[in-house]
Amino acid sequence: MAAKKAEVKKPLLIKVNFSEVKTEDLTGKEMKFDASKDLGNMLYRTTADLGDLDLAQRIYKGGVIELSVPERDKLKSFIGGQNCNFLAIVKKAILGVLG
Repeated sequence: MAAKKAEVKKPLLIKVNFSEVKTEDLTGKEMKFDASKDLGNMLYRTTADLGDLDLAQRIYKGGVIELSVPERDKLKSFIGGQNCNFLAIVKKAILGVLG
């Protein structure tokens, strides 16, 4: 009987564009902004985790990046936390991009 090869599952990757985050003002007018530099810098300057340091550099340099589910969850936690000083409208828009 031939041995079956174990299937290696690739991690699910989520493509995220931090360079064109969309939101609306109170009148419903759509606004776009590039959050990649600010988000990358903020994460870079506040993290003690080497993995997050790499993630911060990818966000800063790439704008459009692929995130694993654990990376996405870390970013959601970071954006909702005390180290993220974005205004609420920006946080809401970035969290919307992250799904």
